[in-house]
Amino acid sequence: MRAFDDKLPLDLIDFSQYLPDLTTPGFDPDTIRSNLKSNLRLRSIVAGLPVNDAAAAASEALVEAGISATLKSINDPGVELDPAEILGQEAVIRLTERPALLVKNDSFALPPQRWARLDSPYRSDVERLLPLVGRVDMATGNTRTMLGTAFVVSEDLIMTNMHVVELFADPAPDYSRWVIRHGALPTVDFKAEHDIPTRKQFKITDVVLGHNRFEAERMKSLDLALLRVERLSFAPAGVFLPKPVALSSAAPSDDDDKDLYLVGYPWTDNENVVPPEIMQAIFNDIYQAKRLQPGEYGAAFDDFLAFSHDCSTLGGNSGSCVVDLQAGKVIGLHFRGLYKRSNYALQIWRLKETLSGYGLNFQ
Repeated sequence: MRAFDDKLPLDLIDFSQYLPDLTTPGFDPDTIRSNLKSNLRLRSIVAGLPVNDAAAAASEALVEAGISATLKSINDPGVELDPAEILGQEAVIRLTERPALLVKNDSFALPPQRWARLDSPYRSDVERLLPLVGRVDMATGNTRTMLGTAFVVSEDLIMTNMHVVELFADPAPDYSRWVIRHGALPTVDFKAEHDIPTRKQFKITDVVLGHNRFEAERMKSLDLALLRVERLSFAPAGVFLPKPVALSSAAPSDDDDKDLYLVGYPWTDNENVVPPEIMQAIFNDIYQAKRLQPGEYGAAFDDFLAFSHDCSTLGGNSGSCVVDLQAGKVIGLHFRGLYKRSNYALQIWRLKETLSGYGLNFQ
């Protein structure tokens, strides 16, 4: 399968812009130290991990290194940090600013203070959307393999990335249609939550819309697909497909709140560039489970029909819906992320005409 190697204007997004929140006048190391350690401990408890002395010592060492690095940066912006301090500083920023909250029973634990609005006033809006997002799996011999994320967009359609579909379907020679490979048996599970045995699995029966990503202008070919699913689940039997999400018909304005979130199933570092300590700090070695991942809107790249965002994502988040926190509508389809640079999503509002006729819930 050919690589998805489109070039994007990556350097326009600078993650260092989020550091000032930790370096403003009045920064209290003792307060953030206490909050972070509590957050790490709560994270372990919610995740069902043992809270032992070794785990606590490792967490505290990470926090202390991050605080040390931050204080050094305040006193001397050009100071050189050692590797432990660099990892610690990044972990502190990502834990407080861009967490990846586990979803359990279609709900989530109290977020860090930066994202208090997820709890109040927007918790009910977020929790209404969580059940509409599912994990795409396929058969691999006698087992099943996770492929990506999808979400409900009509009475019998889900949306995901085309590069997810390519893992279980093949195109006709003229790319006029895609055919699911024999034995692939793709499904979507709208639960797949950590330590929750409940399932809500539906069979994927057809590729209704699939774009050819290998055209000369690959970004404009759209990394997007619509899949038809059975409206009743098979495990457990007889559960109706969740109602569709609301898709935004309008672009976010420059005056709009920049907070957003995505819901998906982060799994792996596809590029093998994320330090293990950062993976542990953000994801606690828990993957392929539904997560709520907040972040901010970056910039629109209209020539690519894309916009940037900075949620903490991994491979597996492909096909996640990106939701405007304040408006409560889906504004993007996440399709790519690059460590320490940015993430990219298709501009849903630009696709209303392209997707007309499929019964999608544009508002």
